[in-house]
Amino acid sequence: ITGIEKDDKEQLISELPEGVTTVVHRGVNSLIACVGKGYCKNGQMETKELADYVERKHYGRKTSHKCKIG
Repeated sequence: ITGIEKDDKEQLISELPEGVTTVVHRGVNSLIACVGKGYCKNGQMETKELADYVERKHYGRKTSHKCKIG
């Protein structure tokens, strides 16, 4: 959504339908991994176990800005 002023944030959040939650952007909040060497000719390693480990260890951790783990 574009064009929203920071001062309008709380009012807009209060108008969200029941069950909708706000998203925290400064932190580890979603994990995307490549499919790994078992499915990709360019894959160098199996990625599922590593992705699971990173998610368990870091999901929800607050960071000072957007965080990418590569």
